[in-house]
Amino acid sequence: MKTIPISAFARGKVQSLLDAFIDNELLVETSLDIIRHTSRCHNCETLIRDATSLRLRVQLAVQKIEAPAHLCRNLSQLISRLR
Repeated sequence: MKTIPISAFARGKVQSLLDAFIDNELLVETSLDIIRHTSRCHNCETLIRDATSLRLRVQLAVQKIEAPAHLCRNLSQLISRLR
């Protein structure tokens, strides 16, 4: 996990840590630095909000996709053979 002082934050830093921030993978201190930064930087706040929204929409869309019957059948057969 990375700890980066608030003075080092620029849009590029927030972008590089975006996925880890959204996934809650950063140290608390780093996450708080990002939150403080985005409270003063509208561009980064928008970046995080848009990325979070996109990730949620993708997760919801993927949940609606059903695997083809032949794929489920083939995987089931393969698992049975491996046991």
